[in-house]
Amino acid sequence: MRLPGGLRGRAVDTCAEGFQDNDGDGTCEPGCDMPGVCAVGYGCDDSTGVVQCVALPPGSITRFTWNDVGAISLYWNPPTTRWDAVRVVRKEGSPPSSPDDGDVVYEGRARTFVDYEAQPGLPYYYGAWAVANGLYSPQPAIVSVTADWLEISFDQPGTHTFVSSAAHPYLTVYAWGAGGGGGWSWQGYLLGGSGGGGGFSTATVYNPTPTSYRAVVGKAGLSGAPTPYDPDDLGQGGYGNCTGFSDPLADYRGGGGGQMSGLSYWPLANPTDISQWIVIAGGGGGGSPAGATAFSTPRRGGGGGGPAGQDGEGAGGGKGGANGIGGSGGADDLHGPGNPGASWANGGHGGASNARPVTGRTGFSRCGGGGGGGSAAPGLVEISGGGGGGGYARDADGIVNVTAAATGQQAAISDHPFYPSHLPGRGGGSDEDGNPGYVLVIESRCGPEWGGPPSCLDDIRPPEPLTDVAHDPNLNVVSWTPSASSDASGVVIRRSSAGYPQLPDDGELVVDLPATATSFQLPDDDAYYSIFVYDAVGNFSAPAHVN
Repeated sequence: MRLPGGLRGRAVDTCAEGFQDNDGDGTCEPGCDMPGVCAVGYGCDDSTGVVQCVALPPGSITRFTWNDVGAISLYWNPPTTRWDAVRVVRKEGSPPSSPDDGDVVYEGRARTFVDYEAQPGLPYYYGAWAVANGLYSPQPAIVSVTADWLEISFDQPGTHTFVSSAAHPYLTVYAWGAGGGGGWSWQGYLLGGSGGGGGFSTATVYNPTPTSYRAVVGKAGLSGAPTPYDPDDLGQGGYGNCTGFSDPLADYRGGGGGQMSGLSYWPLANPTDISQWIVIAGGGGGGSPAGATAFSTPRRGGGGGGPAGQDGEGAGGGKGGANGIGGSGGADDLHGPGNPGASWANGGHGGASNARPVTGRTGFSRCGGGGGGGSAAPGLVEISGGGGGGGYARDADGIVNVTAAATGQQAAISDHPFYPSHLPGRGGGSDEDGNPGYVLVIESRCGPEWGGPPSCLDDIRPPEPLTDVAHDPNLNVVSWTPSASSDASGVVIRRSSAGYPQLPDDGELVVDLPATATSFQLPDDDAYYSIFVYDAVGNFSAPAHVN
């Protein structure tokens, strides 16, 4: 017989454990009972006397459900057996009968997919197969989807009203504030600063009763001029006016701040009652003008877009709005900082800062932007752009600050899937106006956190991730504060040598811990670690990375 060391002995009647002589030639060869003879995902056949490892199809997809808030979102759990990918096929009118029967809309390792190409009102069927070793699940998971949502978009500056639908009681609102205007250039070659990008805010409300709402789209900040204001506007962007010469025709002006966009109930007895607003997206601050000859007159930078936003950059930068008050203007060596906005809806007006003389160019000034506006550096040095606006959104407890704010010219969340091609909220460059704001309302049967219409009982809400993640390099222990979600069931740590695992099935599983765990000693190796929280139905949180 063949001994475990590879030595061959005489034929015997029986073989040692893990070996077999199924061909009856009197020689014991490794058999299927030997541990590790075939890799995971392969079956073993030793009936001929020689081990053959045969690829096995993966198990089936489970918990296949969906949601239709502006697009068809699919959710699933992969099989418990080995799997390499999940293929999702869409077919109109009847279920797909094979992995190639229809349009392949997704194939990968994720547990969710959003089909933005699907249209409401059409009878779609989706089939999901797990893939392993080139083989598919014997049976697909199938869902029938006839999506039903209403999409209302507002891209023209000003006010717009509409009445919600009783058949679609959930309103999900996305809003971008207007971009700030760019500052004027000086003699065509010294550029003004860019206007800040508009802020972004979103919220979902449930209201089964048809109700009137008002959407306000912020006006773009103008280059070198105040942003026009009407009483129905959602606040007034601060003005920009950096006067550097006694001749009015030679003014060099900062850009006006972009106005805010938002959605409120309608009518409003008091438009400045913030509790009546569901979403407010701050406008971008105006850019600073190019330096101009310094006189004693106040020099005004770009106005801000409150109610929340980032500070302007540089010595003359204005302050971002906060807690419902528009930001203050930039510092002015002669006159002090500009004033903040008069109310939660107004951006502050810009101030200015006179520069020290620069070699070859005396008397140039710095013009600060207010409420998120930018500032000009002395002389011919590069001028910084305006800061961006932030936003507020309504939740069950009222109005809370949403921290999505723009930086530079680009509108906040410009990679959002519903961000349109006309680029709302973008700040203007030197001598350019900003872009207006934008409000999108999607009315749906279910909210964003529940699926399976029409019952809307399937939980698709991911648990909150861990917080306060810290690593002790001396003990190689990672610690954290558990998830705030009451339905959190456990915590998994995964590692990879190629980079942080971004999906809950990336890399290699290190450990599966209870949801109440607060620390773990990592293996002594050089790898990237990510920690995910999961719930009982298979939703996973965003990863927390261990640095």
